[in-house]
Amino acid sequence: MIEDIPKTITYDSLLLEEECKKYQSWLDEKTEEIYQLALLAKQKNLDFENYIEIPRAKDLASRTEKLLQKDYLKELTIEEDLRKLLKEYDRETASIKMGVEVAKRKYTETRDLQISIDCG
Repeated sequence: MIEDIPKTITYDSLLLEEECKKYQSWLDEKTEEIYQLALLAKQKNLDFENYIEIPRAKDLASRTEKLLQKDYLKELTIEEDLRKLLKEYDRETASIKMGVEVAKRKYTETRDLQISIDCG
């Protein structure tokens, strides 16, 4: 009967937080195991690259910087700035704004318009 249904449901938020932390830790552990396995497979030179092309990252900003560091950004860091933009704008707008900012920074650094545009 309807009278038997509790009006409020209580839960232990500390217990749930602890379970979430344990689960995240387990996910991180398993991800590291898979990355190590992938690295061993890559080092057998049966693929085009002998390294894992997609770096581990904690969020989109971190992944973006890691993917662009070697070929484009070099010493330029964008992770924190991109995080701030992503809090304020959608991904597309944030990426355009970051691209413009990166191009400006690269131009200030290199005075080379082509490099600056490519990097941005």
